[in-house]
Amino acid sequence: YGHGILLFNPRMCLCAPPQPLMSIIFGNLTQSFINFGSAVKDLRAGNGSLQEVDAAASGFRHSADTDAAILVYIGIGMIAATFVYMHAWVYTSETISKRVREVYLGAVLRQEISFFDEVGAGEIATRIQTDASESRHFLVHLM
Repeated sequence: YGHGILLFNPRMCLCAPPQPLMSIIFGNLTQSFINFGSAVKDLRAGNGSLQEVDAAASGFRHSADTDAAILVYIGIGMIAATFVYMHAWVYTSETISKRVREVYLGAVLRQEISFFDEVGAGEIATRIQTDASESRHFLVHLM
């Protein structure tokens, strides 16, 4: 049941989509800056009124508040999604590593008795641990 995470990476589905959305929100915030700056520039040039600047300032504050809140919510969502997929990934890699150790030990125990005359128990335990650790590191680096 843990192999599905290797084929279906939740990071791609949970953490990648907010990236373009954050760019759009930041673009909206930038446009609010431009609109306010344009209203102030028009006032200084004598083409605008104080009411237009006040309306632009009010719109800027509202847009900045809304966009900042949305960016914070997206950040919180990304933190939660990252925690979930990292937890699932670590759990899956540990489960697979455990299975590798079990299968390896089963294969060692099915060897002929003469195999144990040549290879000591410490060497077998070291091999099992090293190979399981390498498989776990491989799985972590797949991410």
